[in-house]
Amino acid sequence: MLQPILEALSSADFDTAVSTAREMIERYPEMADAYHLLAVAEGSLGQFESALTHVDRAISLAPDNSAFHVTRGALLARHSSADAARGALQEAVSVDPNAFLAYVSLAHLAIARGDFSDAQQQTARAARIDPDATDVLILQGIDAQSQGNLDTASTLFSAAVNQAPQSALAQARLGLCFLAQGRHAFAEQSLRNALAIQPDNVSLRRALIRALAEQGRPTEALPELDYLVSHLPNDPGLLEMRAGLLMEMGRAADAANDFIALLELVPDQPQAIVRAVQAYCILGRQADAAALLEQRLAKQPTSDELWSLRLGIEKPDVRVAAEVTERWHAASPDSAGANEAMAQLAELRGQSAQAEAHADKALASEPQRGAAQLVKLRAELRNAPDAARARTRRLVDQATQSEARRVSLHWHGLALDRCERFSDASTCWQEMWTHNQSALPLPLSRPVNGNAPDPGATSPALFVWTLPGSPSEELIPALSHNDSHVLMPDRYSRVSRLDGLDPFRQVPQQGPALGSYAAWRAAIEVLGQDPQHIIDWLPHWDLALNEQFPGSQVIALVRDPRDLLLNWLAFGCPQTYGCNDVLVAAMWLQQVLAPLLALREQHPERVLLLRGEHVTTDRKDTLERISRFASVRFNDGALNARSITYSSGRMRSGFDPGHWQAYAQVLAEPFAQLNALAEQLGYSEAA
Repeated sequence: MLQPILEALSSADFDTAVSTAREMIERYPEMADAYHLLAVAEGSLGQFESALTHVDRAISLAPDNSAFHVTRGALLARHSSADAARGALQEAVSVDPNAFLAYVSLAHLAIARGDFSDAQQQTARAARIDPDATDVLILQGIDAQSQGNLDTASTLFSAAVNQAPQSALAQARLGLCFLAQGRHAFAEQSLRNALAIQPDNVSLRRALIRALAEQGRPTEALPELDYLVSHLPNDPGLLEMRAGLLMEMGRAADAANDFIALLELVPDQPQAIVRAVQAYCILGRQADAAALLEQRLAKQPTSDELWSLRLGIEKPDVRVAAEVTERWHAASPDSAGANEAMAQLAELRGQSAQAEAHADKALASEPQRGAAQLVKLRAELRNAPDAARARTRRLVDQATQSEARRVSLHWHGLALDRCERFSDASTCWQEMWTHNQSALPLPLSRPVNGNAPDPGATSPALFVWTLPGSPSEELIPALSHNDSHVLMPDRYSRVSRLDGLDPFRQVPQQGPALGSYAAWRAAIEVLGQDPQHIIDWLPHWDLALNEQFPGSQVIALVRDPRDLLLNWLAFGCPQTYGCNDVLVAAMWLQQVLAPLLALREQHPERVLLLRGEHVTTDRKDTLERISRFASVRFNDGALNARSITYSSGRMRSGFDPGHWQAYAQVLAEPFAQLNALAEQLGYSEAA
C-alpha cells in the first residue's frame, strides 16, 4: 500500500509523495506509516512545521516504532534545536536498543558539537549492530580524519563510496578528505559526484572551487562561483571570492563590478573599501577611487586607514599627494600615520629638521612605524654614518623573522657603504638575498620560434624596459604625463594582465596563445584601451617577444652595467628578480642586453637606449628624445613629475653613477663579465 509513496520519495518527487501520502491518510486515518512518510516528504520540501506535526502524529499512533523517533530527531537537527534532536533520538534508542539509524544520527550530532568522544561511543554502538554499514564507515572515517589520520580516513571513505556510490555524504567526505591531503584532482571528482546528487549544497560547491583553484584552473572555477552568486546574490563572501578570482584572471573590469557590489552590501567593511579602491585603480579609474574615499572621509575624517588609502592613490603625483598629506595631518594632528606621512613629505621638500620632528612624534606613540624609522635612519646616513651603522646593527641583531632581517641587512649594508667598508657592505647584501623569500628566478631569454604573426595584422607597440639596477623611478612617473599614450604599469602591481608577456604570470586560458600579439591586444582592449596608444612597461624583453611584435619600439633604461649590477645587489629591482648569485646575475645582464644591442644595430629606429644618469640630470632632453623616437606628446607635468615614494633619495634604486668603482676589487669577477658590455654601451672599461 505504501509502495507509491516510497517510489516517489526514492525518485525525489517529493510533491507527488506528499499528495499520495495525504490520499492514503484520508483512506486510512490511523495508518502511522503514512503519516511518517508524509513527514519525510514535507521535510525534504522544507516544510518543517507540518512535517513535525505529522511525525508526532505517527509517533502517537505507534510510539514503539524507533524509525519515527529517528525521523523526528533528523527534522529537529535540520531545522530546530540540536538538544531537542538528541532527545528525540535517545527516545528512539530507549524504544529500540537496536535502532541503528538513531546511533548514526547521535554520532553526527556529537561531531557537529565537537564531542568526538561521544561520537566514538555512538559509532561503536552502531557498529555492533551492522559493522559493515556505509554509515559506520563514514563515521569511522570522520573520526580518523579528526585525529589527523588522513590516509586511514580516505581508505574508509573510499570503501563507503564503493559500497554506496549514490551516497552524497560518502562522496562529499571523500572529496573533503582528498582536499585535506592535497590530492586536488581526486577531490574535484568526488566533490562533483556529491554535487550531482546534491546540486544545491553551497559548502560542497565552495570546496569544489577551492579544488579547481589549487589546480590552477580559474576558468573552470568561475562558472561554479557564478552558479553560487546567482543563487545567493547577497552573500558578501561569495562576491569577494569571485572578485578575487576575476582579478587573478586579469578581468579587472568584472572584478571591479563585484567589489563595488560588495561595498554596497557591507559599506563599512574596511576590506571591501580596500578592494574596491584597488579595482578602480587597476582600471585606471583613480578619480572614482578618490571620490569613493572622499565620501567615506566626509563621514570618518579621522580614519587613518581611509587617509592612507587616499594618499596611496596620489603617490605618483607629488603635488596632490602633498595636499592629501597636509589634509590628513590637519584632520588628525596627533595621528602616528599622519605624522609619519608628514615626515616623508618634509624630507621630500628638503626640510630635514621638520622631517625628524614629525618622525619623532610618530615614533613616540608607535615605535614600530617603519617609514618614520627610515626617515630617522636616512638622516643619520646623510649626517652621521657611524650612528647609522650602529642603529642598523641593532636592527639586524633584533630581527628574528626572515623578512625583517632582509630589510635590516639592506640598510646595514648602506650604512657600511657610507662608512666606506665596501667589502663588509657587499657581504651584507649577499646575506640579505638569502632571506628574500619572494625573489623570482632570473627569466630565461627565449629565442625566436618561427610563430611570428603577419606584420600586416599587427599594429605598432611601444614598450619600456627598465633593466634591474636602473633608475626606473626617474623615468616612469614622467612617462605617465602625456596626452597621446596611456602608461600601463600594471605588470608591477599585485594583479596584472595575464597575456603571457610576464614570464612568471602564466595562467592557462581560452583564446589566443599566451605571449602572442593577439593575447596582448585582447588583454588591453578588455581594459578599454587602444593598443596603438599605450606605453607598456615590461618586466622582461627577449627575441621571442620581439618576434611577436614585428613593428614594436622599445625604450630601454640602462646604466653602466657594473652600476646596474651593484644597484641590483644592494637595492633589488621592481621586477623582484633575485640577485642571489652576483656572478650569475652579471652573466644574465650580458645575455639579455646582447640581443637588444644587436636589434639596435640592425634597426636603430626600433630601439632607444636611455642612460639612467642622463634621465636623472637632464629630464628635458630625455623627454625630447622619447618624443622624437615614438611620437609621445608630453604635457607640462612631465618635466617635474616625481614619485613621492622614490624622490629625494627616500627610497632610491641605486647609487650615484660610477659608484661601482668603489667595489672594483670586491666584485672583480662579476664586473669582469660586464666590461665588454660596458664598452658597447659607451662606458669606460676600466675603473
